[in-house]
Amino acid sequence: MNQSQRELNDIHDDFKKYSFCITDDDVQRVVKLLQSIKTAQTSIREQLHKAIVDIRHGRSDVQAIFSIIDYYNNQPASRAAVDDFINSLIPLREKIDYVADIQKKGAHYIGKGVSLKSKQREHNSNECYIFFCSWSQPQGLAENKRYFNSLIEEKKFTCFLVDIDSQPDISQREGVGDGNRICLFNNGEYISNDCFGDYLEDRKKCLVKCTRQRTKTTTKSNKRVDFDLICPQSLKGQYCSDKVKEWFCADCGERLQYDSKGSNHNFLCECGSAPINTFQFRCSDPEHGTNFIGFSDNKHLTNLVKQLRPKEINILILGETGVGKSTWINGFANYLTFQTLKEAEKGRQIYLVPSKFTITDSNGMMKDIQVGKAENESFDVGASSTQKPRSYVFNVGKKTIRLIDTPGIGDCRGADQDALNFSSILQYIAPIAEIHGICILLKPNNSRMNIVFKYCINELLTHLHVSAAQNIAFCFTNARGTFYRPGDTLPVLMKFLGDLKANRGVEISLSKGTTYYCMDNESFRFLCCLHEGEKFAEEEHNNFEQSWTLAVRETEILLNHFENDVDPHIVGQTVSLNEARTLILTLAKPLADISQIIQDNISEVNMKKDMITKLDARNIDLEKDLMIPQIGIKAEPLDYPRTACTGINCVDIQRLPNSNAKMTIYKTICHDHCYLDGIVPETCPNVDLQKCKAMNPSTLNCMKCGCSWDVHIHIKFEQKKVKVMVEDPVTKQALQKNLSSKEKQKILIQSLNDRVEKYREEQKTIDKICAKFGAFLKENSIVPYNDTIEDYLKFNIGELKRQGNNTKSPETLQNVERLEMQLRLYQETKRLLDQKMESGHAKKVEATEIKQMQRQLEQLELTGKDIKKLFDATVCGQQTNFCYTETYFDDSQYRRNKSLFSKAKDWALGGNR
Repeated sequence: MNQSQRELNDIHDDFKKYSFCITDDDVQRVVKLLQSIKTAQTSIREQLHKAIVDIRHGRSDVQAIFSIIDYYNNQPASRAAVDDFINSLIPLREKIDYVADIQKKGAHYIGKGVSLKSKQREHNSNECYIFFCSWSQPQGLAENKRYFNSLIEEKKFTCFLVDIDSQPDISQREGVGDGNRICLFNNGEYISNDCFGDYLEDRKKCLVKCTRQRTKTTTKSNKRVDFDLICPQSLKGQYCSDKVKEWFCADCGERLQYDSKGSNHNFLCECGSAPINTFQFRCSDPEHGTNFIGFSDNKHLTNLVKQLRPKEINILILGETGVGKSTWINGFANYLTFQTLKEAEKGRQIYLVPSKFTITDSNGMMKDIQVGKAENESFDVGASSTQKPRSYVFNVGKKTIRLIDTPGIGDCRGADQDALNFSSILQYIAPIAEIHGICILLKPNNSRMNIVFKYCINELLTHLHVSAAQNIAFCFTNARGTFYRPGDTLPVLMKFLGDLKANRGVEISLSKGTTYYCMDNESFRFLCCLHEGEKFAEEEHNNFEQSWTLAVRETEILLNHFENDVDPHIVGQTVSLNEARTLILTLAKPLADISQIIQDNISEVNMKKDMITKLDARNIDLEKDLMIPQIGIKAEPLDYPRTACTGINCVDIQRLPNSNAKMTIYKTICHDHCYLDGIVPETCPNVDLQKCKAMNPSTLNCMKCGCSWDVHIHIKFEQKKVKVMVEDPVTKQALQKNLSSKEKQKILIQSLNDRVEKYREEQKTIDKICAKFGAFLKENSIVPYNDTIEDYLKFNIGELKRQGNNTKSPETLQNVERLEMQLRLYQETKRLLDQKMESGHAKKVEATEIKQMQRQLEQLELTGKDIKKLFDATVCGQQTNFCYTETYFDDSQYRRNKSLFSKAKDWALGGNR
């Protein structure tokens, strides 16, 4: 007993010396046992003394001594019990030895009452290893201790040992998971939660090295893909297995990728890229040996990598501003990486799109939660968060999934930003061959088809080719509040799509699991809060755990639908449709203006013809009448659109010099630089102009001129009518001949009649092409735009009628009659063309024919030059800067720690560690 007591006293002295790493309970256990031993020693001496006296006087026998010994051998202070107790303290004694050893080597101990963050700041440790260690949990203790020693000896980063036994809740506070684990901390977050586990995984990697210097690039190809490949040594029929393997760079540790873009045959990693035949391979099979082996037949290697091209699944994300596209994409990345919320808590935080939101913390205070920050995002209230289209590329197995994030429709910051969104989306998707899915994100609680909701849905569908209807799926965000069901939005959407089918014959079905999906990405926000150290009740955690699981399931079903249930949409069809629409919208005003100019010219020519007919043939002076009048257009481009008022008090009507023709001058400009999207230029009424900054939101009257919104138009160019005198070639020819006065008169009149007929023929050509424009959009759009040309002709008729009411001019009334007749002819031509297309007798207009028809218009003898000038003036202000941006998402960066790879590389290359 005395020996045990001495050993226990030594332990007590050590515990007092290293009390900073020993709990008070453990110290008290030793003190209590020492007291028990002392008490037992006193007691046994007294009892033995009494027993011996009794034996000497015959009052007892020797058995009494054995009974006393047996009793004390079964007490806590017995030698065996003390030895067992001392043995139970071995972990603590080893702990003291280990702490003392690592402190000598430069590591720092974090025990009771010590703040980890304070120590990190004290040692300026932005990047460090932190060993969360518990000697009461033997699982994983020994191997993590040895590995931690090697990290300390590396002296690469500061090392901290956190004693979980002294701070039982610190693992939960830091969000790193339970048990013994070494974590890598970098710039405010844990980028690995199990460094030793990562190290073991790294040791299993198959490595490659390059035999030449690789080319460094600032941007990686958007066609790169992870790949699996057999080891070249397996082709020799011996050594390692012929199974395909993942390959990693021996220098940087990153997964080797294949650039499948075009005719390139390069492997690439963080070190750069190089031709595939410059790489040598060493797999992890023990039979491989230590050498790196190349493919002896480069042609065979080329054939192998050509088979590596992944199957792409491209998904376009569309939706109203504020619906949660950015959060949905962040959630998508997390759902592909972590099957459960618990896994996500232990892993590194994933946020592809910077995000910011406000919560009420546990103290009832407002707190901003923000993850990441980038120029492509805006955190202003009401503004579209995403500023430009951007792709996020995921490799899932042998598939490449590309999510195309887009700016929101209906940006509340103002028209000048909102107008650019759709053109940038269309430009962005143009290089992509196919889109497999079009996700339209909706909130589940829109109970009314209000203007914004209808505008957004209409605007989205207007820009899609009819063949894309089968690829559309509706994703309801924030669905936890509606029990993961579509809520009030579904009947509204069903009515809208029902009307679409009835009016257009385009069917977009609604069925759960195929064309609509319900999820709540609040679980991602919940995860962000956890990473920020917010505390929640267990019940709240369970609710979001369920939400996470449902979102993972819906995401998998969605991907499966786009991959297997529908044919991909050919992006060129949608791009061509929108190119045609842009051309049609651009030509709408010029063509309608030209139609009016033709009428003006016919009037001028008829006046000249009447004048000549009334003249005495003897007085005809062909030299004087060589020049005949023609009304032309001088086009001046604007590099921006602006809102102008057409109200009777906001315009001037001016008569052209030496002519009876009149023109309307838009003298009231209500909003310069008005970039509202979806506005048909020079057309009214246009509902979208209700959103112009000039309009009072409550009265919808213009705050500048006071007129109603429905008499306002967009102007993209200014046009001035000018009367010019042109040389008549027929008259010129007559001058060169010696003809009688009567013959000269007949020639001049015939020349004027021929010119009138040419104008009318060109008018027919313009009418026919305009009808084809409208029919093309009707045939190929899910939702065609309002017939721009027809609306504009009606607008011109209304404008002329207002002029006629003011001036009472017979010529103006005649022009009204001619335009109304032209409108009827135009409508009839378009009706007949539609009828023939429906019956299959008329050749349908293809997208490629639109520009051909534009060239046909520009080549018209009398009006072609004016059409070209007007068209060039319009497109002059529509140039858009374009940049294709794509972010590649590698989930291994979030699951694993790349910086640990150097130790595995040393092992694989024959090192000692």
